Amino acid sequence: MDRVSAQPKLDRGYGKIARKLGRTYAQYRASTAFNPISDQNKVGDLDCLFDPKSDFSVQRVALHGKPIWFAAVDRTTVEVGDYFVGDNGTWFIASMQDIAPTMAVKCNAVASIYRPGSGQHDPYYPATEGTHTDTLTGWPVSFLEGTKGERSVLNGPLDTRVPWFDVLMPVFNTGDVRTHDRLRLDDGTEWVISSPELTELGWRLTCGLVTP
Repeated sequence: MDRVSAQPKLDRGYGKIARKLGRTYAQYRASTAFNPISDQNKVGDLDCLFDPKSDFSVQRVALHGKPIWFAAVDRTTVEVGDYFVGDNGTWFIASMQDIAPTMAVKCNAVASIYRPGSGQHDPYYPATEGTHTDTLTGWPVSFLEGTKGERSVLNGPLDTRVPWFDVLMPVFNTGDVRTHDRLRLDDGTEWVISSPELTELGWRLTCGLVTP
């Protein structure tokens, strides 16, 4: 059996695993760069099983700081970048390579990205209203601590290090991300993007906290 004929059988096989052991999730596919998890973007409902290990034994718990999961799902109606939302969490599909298991990223935050206007690139202060352009809004992301951070620009005796985090999110065809863009979380905190890396699994962004 060659790869071409094997893939549909594997897709159906993963779908059977999902129907037997998984849960039903709402499936969303972004149509614009704004608010992908909205009624207009809902594709339907689909059975999925998300497991930290690719054997789908459902016998291993997720490890701290490990956002990459494996998805058992019938891939005939799934595309890279699709979101799945259910009682057990929110994931986006990061990779659907031939033969290999589908890879997904578990989300723990919602982020928006905007680009400061001319003269608003000071990394220590947020852009004021009317001086920036929204690039992406309302995207569920994986937001996990990265490096230990760096010293505050003031470097006072009681200053702690400015935290740095890594952000994983899908690629959208109208959403360009650049160094010095700002990321705003749903908790109101703002972060400056230091390093946007486009990987095979989507965007990986290194961000530092904006500290006014």
